[in-house]
Amino acid sequence: MTVCLHDGHVIGFIDAEPREVTRLFILPDAAGFALGRRLLETGIGHARLDHDGPIRLEATINAEGSYLGH
Repeated sequence: MTVCLHDGHVIGFIDAEPREVTRLFILPDAAGFALGRRLLETGIGHARLDHDGPIRLEATINAEGSYLGH
């Protein structure tokens, strides 16, 4: 798991395992600063360790647009 801290508080995190990004969360107040994109790129990197095929990611409908293009 990778967490993002701001002033000592967790404002987002991502967790991944081979072939899958399992969790991604960002506090609503932290949205709009490209944090989600950076965390997703980190998660995809972790999911690709020892794996060169597709990466699985499930998203809620309201978050789907954030993941398109990756």
